[in-house]
Amino acid sequence: MTATLLVTFGRISDMYGRVRLYNLGFAIYTVGSLLLYLTPNTGDLGAIELILFRIVQGIGGAFLFSNSAAIITDAFPANERGKALGINQVAGLAGGFLGLVLGEVWAWRSLRVRYAASYWR
Repeated sequence: MTATLLVTFGRISDMYGRVRLYNLGFAIYTVGSLLLYLTPNTGDLGAIELILFRIVQGIGGAFLFSNSAAIITDAFPANERGKALGINQVAGLAGGFLGLVLGEVWAWRSLRVRYAASYWR
Protein backbone atom coordinates (compact mmCIF):
# COMPACT_ATOMS: atom_id res chain seq x y z
CA MET A 1 0.00 0.00 0.00
CA THR A 2 2.72 2.45 0.92
CA ALA A 3 4.62 2.07 -2.35
CA THR A 4 1.54 2.32 -4.54
CA LEU A 5 0.13 5.40 -2.81
CA LEU A 6 3.35 7.32 -2.17
CA VAL A 7 3.37 9.47 -5.32
CA THR A 8 -0.39 10.05 -5.26
CA PHE A 9 -0.35 11.18 -1.63
CA GLY A 10 2.65 13.39 -2.33
CA ARG A 11 0.70 15.22 -5.02
CA ILE A 12 -2.42 15.47 -2.86
CA SER A 13 -0.27 16.87 -0.06
CA ASP A 14 1.15 19.50 -2.40
CA MET A 15 -2.40 20.63 -3.14
CA TYR A 16 -3.93 20.51 0.35
CA GLY A 17 -1.01 21.05 2.72
CA ARG A 18 1.85 18.80 3.71
CA VAL A 19 1.66 19.24 7.46
CA ARG A 20 -2.11 18.68 7.57
CA LEU A 21 -1.87 15.43 5.61
CA TYR A 22 1.25 14.35 7.52
CA ASN A 23 -0.77 14.63 10.73
CA LEU A 24 -3.65 12.76 9.10
CA GLY A 25 -1.22 10.01 8.13
CA PHE A 26 0.09 9.84 11.67
CA ALA A 27 -3.47 9.43 12.96
CA ILE A 28 -4.30 6.74 10.37
CA TYR A 29 -1.08 4.85 11.14
CA THR A 30 -1.81 5.01 14.87
CA VAL A 31 -5.36 3.72 14.39
CA GLY A 32 -4.02 0.87 12.24
CA SER A 33 -1.47 0.00 14.91
CA LEU A 34 -4.10 -0.03 17.65
CA LEU A 35 -6.40 -2.19 15.54
CA LEU A 36 -3.55 -4.64 14.98
CA TYR A 37 -2.90 -4.78 18.70
CA LEU A 38 -6.58 -5.31 19.49
CA THR A 39 -7.35 -7.88 16.77
CA PRO A 40 -10.20 -9.79 18.41
CA ASN A 41 -10.41 -12.95 16.32
CA THR A 42 -8.15 -15.90 15.61
CA GLY A 43 -7.85 -18.34 12.75
CA ASP A 44 -8.87 -17.34 9.24
CA LEU A 45 -10.94 -14.35 10.33
CA GLY A 46 -8.09 -13.09 12.50
CA ALA A 47 -5.68 -13.41 9.58
CA ILE A 48 -7.99 -11.39 7.33
CA GLU A 49 -8.32 -8.74 10.03
CA LEU A 50 -4.53 -8.54 10.35
CA ILE A 51 -4.18 -8.07 6.60
CA LEU A 52 -6.86 -5.35 6.50
CA PHE A 53 -5.37 -3.52 9.48
CA ARG A 54 -1.90 -3.65 7.88
CA ILE A 55 -3.45 -2.04 4.79
CA VAL A 56 -4.78 0.76 7.01
CA GLN A 57 -1.30 1.10 8.48
CA GLY A 58 0.20 1.20 4.99
CA ILE A 59 -2.11 4.04 3.98
CA GLY A 60 -0.98 6.05 7.00
CA GLY A 61 2.64 5.20 6.26
CA ALA A 62 2.26 6.49 2.71
CA PHE A 63 1.15 9.87 4.06
CA LEU A 64 4.09 9.92 6.46
CA PHE A 65 6.75 8.91 3.93
CA SER A 66 5.49 11.20 1.20
CA ASN A 67 5.54 14.26 3.43
CA SER A 68 8.37 13.91 5.94
CA ALA A 69 11.25 14.78 3.59
CA ALA A 70 9.25 17.55 1.92
CA ILE A 71 8.43 19.16 5.27
CA ILE A 72 12.08 19.00 6.34
CA THR A 73 13.19 20.45 3.01
CA ASP A 74 10.80 23.38 3.49
CA ALA A 75 11.74 23.95 7.13
CA PHE A 76 15.56 24.02 6.91
CA PRO A 77 17.86 26.32 4.96
CA ALA A 78 19.92 24.81 2.14
CA ASN A 79 23.12 24.55 4.20
CA GLU A 80 21.40 22.47 6.96
CA ARG A 81 19.10 20.25 4.86
CA GLY A 82 21.52 17.37 4.52
CA LYS A 83 22.02 17.07 8.25
CA ALA A 84 18.28 17.40 8.94
CA LEU A 85 17.38 14.75 6.36
CA GLY A 86 20.10 12.46 7.71
CA ILE A 87 18.86 12.79 11.29
CA ASN A 88 15.33 12.08 10.07
CA GLN A 89 16.48 8.90 8.31
CA VAL A 90 18.53 7.72 11.30
CA ALA A 91 15.56 8.31 13.62
CA GLY A 92 13.26 6.34 11.31
CA LEU A 93 15.67 3.42 11.00
CA ALA A 94 16.43 3.39 14.72
CA GLY A 95 12.71 3.43 15.52
CA GLY A 96 12.08 0.54 13.16
CA PHE A 97 14.92 -1.48 14.65
CA LEU A 98 14.02 -0.74 18.27
CA GLY A 99 10.36 -1.48 17.59
CA LEU A 100 11.23 -4.93 16.28
CA VAL A 101 13.58 -5.72 19.15
CA LEU A 102 11.31 -4.44 21.92
CA GLY A 103 8.25 -6.05 20.35
CA GLU A 104 10.02 -9.39 20.24
CA VAL A 105 11.22 -9.08 23.84
CA TRP A 106 7.70 -8.21 24.98
CA ALA A 107 6.18 -11.10 22.98
CA TRP A 108 8.74 -13.55 24.33
CA ARG A 109 8.13 -12.48 27.92
CA SER A 110 4.35 -12.64 27.58
CA LEU A 111 4.57 -16.11 26.01
CA ARG A 112 6.89 -17.26 28.77
CA VAL A 113 4.47 -16.04 31.45
CA ARG A 114 1.50 -17.64 29.65
CA TYR A 115 3.20 -21.02 29.28
CA ALA A 116 4.56 -20.95 32.83
CA ALA A 117 1.08 -20.27 34.17
CA SER A 118 -0.41 -23.14 32.14
CA TYR A 119 2.41 -25.46 33.26
CA TRP A 120 1.63 -25.00 36.94
CA ARG A 121 -2.12 -25.69 36.58
